[in-house]
Amino acid sequence: GQIDALADLQAVMWDCDDLMMVLFDYYASLNSDGRISSLTFNEWGIFVDHFGLGDPHSPYCKKADLDRIFIAVDTKASHVAMAAAEAAAKKGLKLDSDADEKKALRRTEFFTALVHIAIAKYVRSGEVDSVAKGLHTLMVDVIDPRNRLARTWTTGAASTLVSAFLTNAFHLASAALACSSITEV
Repeated sequence: GQIDALADLQAVMWDCDDLMMVLFDYYASLNSDGRISSLTFNEWGIFVDHFGLGDPHSPYCKKADLDRIFIAVDTKASHVAMAAAEAAAKKGLKLDSDADEKKALRRTEFFTALVHIAIAKYVRSGEVDSVAKGLHTLMVDVIDPRNRLARTWTTGAASTLVSAFLTNAFHLASAALACSSITEV
């Protein structure tokens, strides 16, 4: 049933988590404003184009459909963030204003968008019969073979860049942890 379908999807996500993390980190690092915590619409477009995810002949997965996935996931995240801020305000707390970046996907939102791509590309078309199989097909058969990021990310000259990137990310994360994301009003 539905619980088994969710467990299957969770298993695929765990199997592909390294690749999903590398994808997010790489495309988020292309952000022109220097933020690495989110992926903007421009980076989303680069990601979609890089892997040829838009199909002009598909009834569900044209480039415009993928753009709408970005917008829908971002909008839903904004609504959730607003509800959380309202709930916190009722308790006399204030959420950090950077908790939800507008017109950008955070890591979990990017993962959600990948699931929606899998649904549009494989489930709605009838190619597979479950969201888990759709996500597996997207990640293993489409993205992984074309993904040189994971294989070159830690080799050669890229190793120095990655080391600096990870050191910077660690320092940013440490600073963020030092500051509470919820502060009293």
